[in-house]
Amino acid sequence: MPLFRYFLDARAPDEVWAFDRVQLLGGIAGVRARVLEGAGVAVLPLYYVRRDVAQGRLKRLLPATKLPSDWFRLSWRSGQPREDELRQLASELAQIPLR
Repeated sequence: MPLFRYFLDARAPDEVWAFDRVQLLGGIAGVRARVLEGAGVAVLPLYYVRRDVAQGRLKRLLPATKLPSDWFRLSWRSGQPREDELRQLASELAQIPLR
């Protein structure tokens, strides 16, 4: 639940959220995979799971909660051997509508 802070910040400060277990994963792809396996709930960017929601694989919980937005930064080390692919990815990400 790496983005859970966005959810908490958008809710009433006196709300208490407690979970039986918390699993820490290194990125949103891993979180999405675990949720698709039925492992629990997560806060994930809508752009990343829009297709899963549309196809009924995932369900939005508390959709009226307006989460703050953020901007991704794509960066890499100088001389990265896959720089062309990263520039292509950056171009594709820039085309995704924010809302």
